[in-house]
Amino acid sequence: MHTNVVTFLGRFLNRYMKPIFNVSGEGAFAFVMGMISGYPVGAKIASNFRQNNICSKEECERLLAFTNNSGPLFIIGTVGILMFKNTTIGILLFITHILACLTVGFLFRYWKRNKKSSSSFFGTSAFKQDKKTVTFSNLGEILAQSITSSISTILLIGGFMVIFSSIISIFKASRVITQLYLVFSTYF
Repeated sequence: MHTNVVTFLGRFLNRYMKPIFNVSGEGAFAFVMGMISGYPVGAKIASNFRQNNICSKEECERLLAFTNNSGPLFIIGTVGILMFKNTTIGILLFITHILACLTVGFLFRYWKRNKKSSSSFFGTSAFKQDKKTVTFSNLGEILAQSITSSISTILLIGGFMVIFSSIISIFKASRVITQLYLVFSTYF
């Protein structure tokens, strides 16, 4: 995020991202990183785009629809190899996952389409002036911000996992899940 990669990708891929997904080219960075890294990297990058006024609220919502994905390590490694004991199934599931994300992105290009397009957000001089690029003088500051942001995100995700794990444990102990299963199993 602190290099010119996002801007370069934005200029290069704008001609593809705008007509297909109705987001500017910088969204390609969020999509590619979300596909490579998995949860929650795509959402975090889309959130950073919004915080830095790289995109509007509507474009960020469109980005979130198709950039927050499972990564190849989880789908191929955990699901394909560990669960199904077959690498081919994992690769097939990952390809299916990518196609599903592309389809969702294509369908969501109409999301709030009548609102004013914010293509002026992308590449604005205000963003370029506020953006800190990596130099030797500020490398430590940028690394510290990156590490702090990463740790904060990891703790946030871990906190939600603990909260929902506790809620599920309470439901299991009070037999609420069993009762819900009995009620819904007759209908399904």
